[in-house]
Amino acid sequence: MGDSAKIENELRKHQCNDSRIDIVHSTQVVEMSDRAWTAVRRKKDSSVSRAVDLVKRGDADAVVSAGHTGAAVAAGTIKLRTLPGIDRPGIAAVLPTETNVFVLIDAGANIDARPEHLLQYAFMGSVYSRHVLHYKNPTVGLVSLGDEDVKGTELTKEVFKMLRPSSLNFVGNIEGRHLFEDPVEVVVCDGFVGNVILKTCESIAVAMFQWLKHELMRTTMRKVGAFLTKNAIGTIKDKTNYEEYGGSPLLGVNGICIIAHGASTPLAIKNALRVAAESIEQQVNPHIVEEIRRYHETTAPLESRMVDTSDDWITTRTGIKERRIAAKDENTSDMAARAALKAIEQARISPKEIDLIMVATATPDMLFPATACFVQKKIGATNAACLDISAACAGFLFGLEIAQQFITSHTHDTVLVIGADKLTSITNWTDRNTCVLFGDGAGAAVLRHRGSAHGVISTHIGSDGQYTDILFMPGGGSRCPITRENVDMHLATIHMTGKEVYKQAVTAMLKAARTVLDQAGLSIEDIACVIPHQANLRIMEAIADRLGISRNKMFVNLDRYGNTSAAAVAIALDEANRTGRIKRGDYVLMVVFGGGLTWASTILEW
Repeated sequence: MGDSAKIENELRKHQCNDSRIDIVHSTQVVEMSDRAWTAVRRKKDSSVSRAVDLVKRGDADAVVSAGHTGAAVAAGTIKLRTLPGIDRPGIAAVLPTETNVFVLIDAGANIDARPEHLLQYAFMGSVYSRHVLHYKNPTVGLVSLGDEDVKGTELTKEVFKMLRPSSLNFVGNIEGRHLFEDPVEVVVCDGFVGNVILKTCESIAVAMFQWLKHELMRTTMRKVGAFLTKNAIGTIKDKTNYEEYGGSPLLGVNGICIIAHGASTPLAIKNALRVAAESIEQQVNPHIVEEIRRYHETTAPLESRMVDTSDDWITTRTGIKERRIAAKDENTSDMAARAALKAIEQARISPKEIDLIMVATATPDMLFPATACFVQKKIGATNAACLDISAACAGFLFGLEIAQQFITSHTHDTVLVIGADKLTSITNWTDRNTCVLFGDGAGAAVLRHRGSAHGVISTHIGSDGQYTDILFMPGGGSRCPITRENVDMHLATIHMTGKEVYKQAVTAMLKAARTVLDQAGLSIEDIACVIPHQANLRIMEAIADRLGISRNKMFVNLDRYGNTSAAAVAIALDEANRTGRIKRGDYVLMVVFGGGLTWASTILEW
């Protein structure tokens, strides 16, 4: 691209008759003093504009420019547009370390970047590092003033918050000294900082060899030393020579655009062409689109759920892969009634035989009447008394304890206990700490007095009101009614202090499990199956470790349903039965925790 007469003259001088070369004449030149965006709009017949047009039309696969960097960025952005999910492109410069290289992004495309732009740079840099530079799981560092997440500018502190929960291999903030002392594979920064780093590194490399040459030539002894180390010095010089790296891809535009050094030599241009070919062959752009899509895929099903997370992050930290979301017109009582009818069918009784219905739920159809009353109407249990249990995730096992007391006291003969929750109706879909955890569901059990079977062997329930503030819904009750003034404050949604919940949950569940084992006169070795609350895989693994049992002894379906609150252990018990995981005569330990703080444990003989 350019002045065809000058190009042809240069080709003749080098006796180049390669039939693969096509020359496209352009009449305008973008001067270094031109404003980039103005030049692209006004000088449409410049070589950079014409080259990008060829890529846009599909007549070329890539453009390599060693001219005005700003014009190349502007032309690529204006004409090619950005890839889906990318707001701003970034220049990815490759810099050497002692043993390898790292990607610096952005190296100068945007000096006024926003947090989401740097997040996108991190994803694009990781894609390039993985697919072109062949790092298996590239580490990502954010350039800042210190290691701590509280240091840096408002920009870097916000970016840190976005990178931390992402699926990227983010190691945290890095300072300038870390670039070469303890290098990461992808260095993320805005274009101003990146360009300063790039130009400083280039000038230091040149200066160091000038100083070295000057010092080595001072004495005969040093000259001898220089001769003996010339191979090592030459290797380092080649490694720090920009010509060896060719050019830097402008990642994020819908086409391959390579920006080369303004003083590029033939070797540099050759390597810039190589970089372009590698970007095409390794399908960098499709991989970027896919990574960005994956980043947003867990939020896509819900229109207002826009949080910074990823499938990998959720799975790694919670163990959850899928969740079930109830329909908008599907109430807690609807799910509870369906579960109840299946339990009634399996128990081979009539709904009219039921004396008491208890629904454990944190999401009742309404504050009153009780959700159990709606269930009674839907299943036709006309002889039953009805009440709800509010013990959050521990509610179902609280219900088993209450049912056992009614039955053993001969107050009631047949009790229906249901755990049901539509947690997605009280989920804040902008809170990435909670919205990835919860799902909807229901489970039910029929309890009767049968002289030939043991059933419930032992139960234990407990609470500690000192921890009401670590897992709760602040709004919607008499203490904080929802009003016009606070309706947008997400008060009628789940609030959770994750670390404290983890700590208290493990402590409470371990205590509850040991208590109920002691009450039953059993040891953990006597238990065939442990069904813990399906809240977080890390909590369940911690319980297993402390109880001294293997993962195989623990029934887990969290990966398919998420945390369904009071329904979780009921659903797991039903699934363990239906899949043959528990058999007649087996001892089953169920242990749960919930907001309040509440906890409960039950041992059954199946």
